Amino acid sequence: KYTDPTNVGDDVYYYYVNYDNLMQEKGNKGLISPQSLGIFPIVKTNENKGYWVDQNNALRVSTYYGPGSAKLTVSSSVTAQVEGAISGTAGAIEASMGFSMSKGFSLSDEYSVNVPKGERWVISAFPRYEKHRLGVYDPYPFGDIFLGYVMVSKPVGVAFRVDKQ
Repeated sequence: KYTDPTNVGDDVYYYYVNYDNLMQEKGNKGLISPQSLGIFPIVKTNENKGYWVDQNNALRVSTYYGPGSAKLTVSSSVTAQVEGAISGTAGAIEASMGFSMSKGFSLSDEYSVNVPKGERWVISAFPRYEKHRLGVYDPYPFGDIFLGYVMVSKPVGVAFRVDKQ
């Protein structure tokens, strides 16, 4: 899936993300939340806020010494993350996002590189997320009341970092 870059550069962090294999789901914006079922509060807006890499929770870290080939393979199950707590929103969030919040997402990928003679490289793999901002409301017949935002991060891929030491 990955090839050795021709010019890696100095002792710097590099991220390698396989964009071709990422499932970049945008959330089910057509189904905001099941208001007719009496689930309160409701989600009325679902905004895609881009992607981020969780550098605090490595999926795998390996050290390689040159000269030689280095290959890091990752296969892990990662759950979605939620920031912001509004009581009673779990059903509405799941309906808006189109998945169960307790569901684990399978992330698997690999990265290969040639390590030069006399060098020590540490390769790390991190989960990559797609972040959504959901607007939560309390429904009323004459106008819904805004309760706040909930941020939901859905696992969508793996990012690799090469640390040359």
